[in-house]
Amino acid sequence: MVILALVLVAGLAALTALAPTIASADWARRYVLGKVNANLRGSVAVDDWALSWFGNCQLRGVRVRDAQERDVLAVKAVTLQSGLWHALTSREAPGAIAIEAPQATLIVTDDGSVSLAGAFAARTPAPSAPGGPLSLRTTIDVQDGAVEIVSADGSRTRVQNVDAHADVATMGKLKGDVVATLADGGLVRAEVDLADWMKDGAFNAAGAAGTARVVTEGPVDLAVVDRLAALQAGLQGAATLTLDGTLAPGRVDGKFALAATKVTAAGAARDLAEPVDIDATGSVQLAGDALSTDVTVRGGWGNIHTQLAGPLDGLAQAHIDPELVPRWLAGEKRALTLPDVTGTARGTLDLAALGQAVPALLRVRPGTRITSGTLTLEEARVNGGAEPSVTLKAELSELAAQDGDREIRCAPIATQVSAASTAADGLVIQNATVTSGFGTLTARGTPGEVTARLDTDLAELRAQLGGIFELPVEELAGKLNATLAVERGASDTINYKVDATADAVRYAAGGTRVAIAEGRTTQQGTLQLPTGGGRIDHVDGTFTVALTRVEVATAEQTLVNPVDIALDGKATLAGEDLESDVTAQGDWGNLKGRFAGPLDALQRICDDKDFIPALAGERRPCTCPKGRRIWRGGAVSPSSAGRFRRCWLRSGARRSPAAG
Repeated sequence: MVILALVLVAGLAALTALAPTIASADWARRYVLGKVNANLRGSVAVDDWALSWFGNCQLRGVRVRDAQERDVLAVKAVTLQSGLWHALTSREAPGAIAIEAPQATLIVTDDGSVSLAGAFAARTPAPSAPGGPLSLRTTIDVQDGAVEIVSADGSRTRVQNVDAHADVATMGKLKGDVVATLADGGLVRAEVDLADWMKDGAFNAAGAAGTARVVTEGPVDLAVVDRLAALQAGLQGAATLTLDGTLAPGRVDGKFALAATKVTAAGAARDLAEPVDIDATGSVQLAGDALSTDVTVRGGWGNIHTQLAGPLDGLAQAHIDPELVPRWLAGEKRALTLPDVTGTARGTLDLAALGQAVPALLRVRPGTRITSGTLTLEEARVNGGAEPSVTLKAELSELAAQDGDREIRCAPIATQVSAASTAADGLVIQNATVTSGFGTLTARGTPGEVTARLDTDLAELRAQLGGIFELPVEELAGKLNATLAVERGASDTINYKVDATADAVRYAAGGTRVAIAEGRTTQQGTLQLPTGGGRIDHVDGTFTVALTRVEVATAEQTLVNPVDIALDGKATLAGEDLESDVTAQGDWGNLKGRFAGPLDALQRICDDKDFIPALAGERRPCTCPKGRRIWRGGAVSPSSAGRFRRCWLRSGARRSPAAG
């Protein structure tokens, strides 16, 4: 029996000693991998492995496929310094780990997920294992790695020669660095030294402490960055970048510096046609949910300095009461409350440089080149909170352009806006002013009282701005003056009045030309606020219009002789329905009419090219949209083409003007 026991013990010892060799056999490897793959959405394959009780363990030819059977990871060899005995008897990590030539393919789906992560997802999530957290003390070395990123649109970007080293003291302490070579040969280095970044087996961002740094060693190709970040902006150029971050429990402090040269962007909304240089520096602080940023951007085109401070979700929470403006006009002293965010911006822009770099942004006329011009943003400030305020001061000066041999100069344009809201006074617009060489616009407002005035020389506006920028007019001349007064009425009503005068106005665009020697109009009325809130949908008003020597020409018709026109009437708009009584008279006769129907019906009548020639005396049928009766009445005295005694328009009716 003793001999038998010794034989059994010896046999068991031999079997134990040979266990790694047995486990390294092909049939054992296939069995283990089968068990592993049975619970993975993807699959893992290993060409060969060599196991040892106390020596190195190595896996060779490791391959991973995702759930769609796509190759997402291939590793030449993975070597674990400690053996199986350590793995079975200790909760500590298996010593040093060396990963040789990993080749990862990161396939990004439409929802932003990465297929490699999904390959290791369990088919059936396992319950948490008891026993406390793993004590991870190891070093990890990666040599000659490569990563290929496949975007959702199928484009591919490769990062190669990836070498990394990390010292992990515990699951909460990490120190390491990564060096990678981009497709253009540029080097990127990342260094990290973190503590307390893991807690109870989960990532602990709020409690982490330490430093992180990312730096490019020499310029990198922005086209590669554009593809890596999926910007799709068609970036070209070169840049160097430094990012430094310091972490403490509940706080992150970061700084960055970017220097980019010869930058173009062919795929952006506003193409960069000419290369520009950009230098950007800044800092970001996040303490709890309080965010503050300080960013400066410089280049040959100018400079911008911005600051922002407030809660991280402050801007997302911004909400303006849709009833604020109508109730403010009606006299209610409603305080405007904004998230407690403060933002400022200052800077200057060189329009000559900006116009060359981004011509689509400024919409410069073909054949015209801006030679000088400075846009100075002296101050733009927004203070949020319970008593918010807005301040804006800006000026466009020394604007000039060259159109062949002709030089065009524009007088300075200055803008000032200041407004604030308090619980006692509500929203107050202290000043809103635009001054220029071709006119001025001023406005002020308190709850229940708003005034505005516009004085402009249309010929100067066309000569100065129209000579440089693309304006949707071919001819513009004359002088225009207008005033607006809005004041509180009785019982949820708002009274308004508009007075405007025009002198020697000429306008041409899209084949239509209009000339008015003199013009004057007054419009006044009442806006009714809806009882249950919402937009203003009921307006009662009266109007008068007096025009002398009116000339009109379109691509189809021309009003041969200038005419005088005097209009007066009243109108009521309720929702989309309009009722209006109009009297028109002049040296051509008089016309009285009434319109009752939807607004779009009136638009279709005005678009009828036969309507105006009929008034001039031509025998043309006019067609009305279907619906109830919308127009009736009218008489015109003889003209050179004939006379138009009377017409009436009913739903769907086609009536021709009667002969004189």
